[in-house]
Amino acid sequence: MQFEPSILIIGDDEYIRKTLAFIFRQAGYIVSTTILANGVSRYLESYIYDLIIIDINLPQSNGGAMASEIHRLHPDLPIIILSDKLMSDTLSAEKGDLFINYLVKPVDPARILDSVVELLSKSKPFLNTELHG
Repeated sequence: MQFEPSILIIGDDEYIRKTLAFIFRQAGYIVSTTILANGVSRYLESYIYDLIIIDINLPQSNGGAMASEIHRLHPDLPIIILSDKLMSDTLSAEKGDLFINYLVKPVDPARILDSVVELLSKSKPFLNTELHG
């Protein structure tokens, strides 16, 4: 039995959430999506995800602050932060972290898949990520 990595996508743009979910499901990942920034702790308590993708522009919360909080509570959980522009200095402190990547939208599907494979290979080297890249 092959283990399929799971991804949680957090963002307010339905088109982006659905597009990313489609891309990752086609690549063999298990995907959950949510628009609720302040309900993410419920997701993290009820299911163990292998990676989280967060849009920095959330209506109820700052995606960067949320990513920092998730990283504080789950330091080995890889996070990809999506932004409309280059990251500001407020987020650059975390940029050196092995488990956080920043991508500027629009993101090429191959680039985000590569980023997922890279982060998963660092955080969960036992996963067979070659099948998903």
